Amino acid sequence: MYEDLGSRRRIHGRVTASFGGSMARGLRCAFLPLPFLLSAPALAQGPSYFVGPGDSPTGDQGWLDAAGSEYSEEDFESISGVVAHFSAGGVTVNVGLAGVGGVVTGAEILSANFGTSSAAGTVYSRALVNRAASKSVHSRMTFAFSPAVTGFGAWIFDDFGQGDQNFRLIVTDVDGQQHSSPLLAATGQGMGGVEGFIGVVAPEGIAAVAIVSTVDGTEVTSFFEVDHVHVLGAPANLPPIADAGPDGNGVTGLAVTLDGDASVDPDGDLLTYQWSLVETPAGSLAALGEPWTSTPRLVPDMPGLYVARLVVNDGLVDSPPDEVRVSVVDVREFATAQTLAALAAVAELPQSRVTTKGNRQALTSFLTQAASALQQGDLAAARDRLAHAVVRTDGCALRGAPDGKGQGCDWLTDCADQQLVYGLIDGALAALTP
Repeated sequence: MYEDLGSRRRIHGRVTASFGGSMARGLRCAFLPLPFLLSAPALAQGPSYFVGPGDSPTGDQGWLDAAGSEYSEEDFESISGVVAHFSAGGVTVNVGLAGVGGVVTGAEILSANFGTSSAAGTVYSRALVNRAASKSVHSRMTFAFSPAVTGFGAWIFDDFGQGDQNFRLIVTDVDGQQHSSPLLAATGQGMGGVEGFIGVVAPEGIAAVAIVSTVDGTEVTSFFEVDHVHVLGAPANLPPIADAGPDGNGVTGLAVTLDGDASVDPDGDLLTYQWSLVETPAGSLAALGEPWTSTPRLVPDMPGLYVARLVVNDGLVDSPPDEVRVSVVDVREFATAQTLAALAAVAELPQSRVTTKGNRQALTSFLTQAASALQQGDLAAARDRLAHAVVRTDGCALRGAPDGKGQGCDWLTDCADQQLVYGLIDGALAALTP
């Protein structure tokens, strides 16, 4: 912290996959120039204003309390001539004049003594005056910020004898909406006298402000001076956090949907996404579909490990990368494992939950024949046997209850048993279906 009491200058620091169900639908890795000339509307909710008439050295205290410590202040003591812009705390402040008198860039620095020697911090030798290089006088002094700020304030001096000269701020927010502050009423100090402090704090962001001089509600081109401009920059941007989702599994030829929806930005900024494949099995030609979305698709073409990397951006900075690993097996290997698991599940069922011993033997035979065909590489025969098996276990999944007697009736009588066995068989069949 630095504070020069003589000039009142302050610079403060302030993819586990579930393979049950219809895999033909794919896998989701859920494992896997500003309008200063416009008239200002009525005061809107949002900005907070701080208006303190007179030359009290604590006239800006409310603004300081609201702004906290991370602000900068420019006193113009080291600047001369016409000021078009200055820097304050990493913010470029573009200075101009507008209103009655027209729009121009820059405002003149005036050398004089402003304020009173009896009030600490109100004696200045230089200040901005509402006069252009051409000597034209304007009713508005404008300040535009790059990037947007969250607070602005300034001391205003000198009414050149017009005791009823008043001031207000017109604030343009980051959405282009304008807001008007209460009046800073004249104190009648006369030439060189301080009228007071006027400021605004708006966490949602301020794109620009205009200090407007009025008499009886009418803008006037009477001289006024502005000094000790307070600028509160936007809060430090926090980087976004990428979340590529948990690791998962996949099967060759079946789409896996990656999931980056858990990525967040601490500041609430909108995110953009960029995925990339950073590791694939040797010889793989797989690529991500729509890698600029939060949920791209991967169709693995070879068994092995696939590693996808996600980076998100909040409009300012990239996040650190996050990666998700997808372990992929060959479709025949997967279908075999599913079929053998279904076979084991059927073997463990009590006879009371199977229609007949003959039906248990038939279902076991279908699954055994499918596993054998898979081991021999006869995918067509495996599909045929699995199709015969699946229709004997699908009543609960498709119609909410076991199918009764007749052609195509179910051989498992309990929906919980069907859910397990049907899911395994249907997963294997879907993986083998082109």
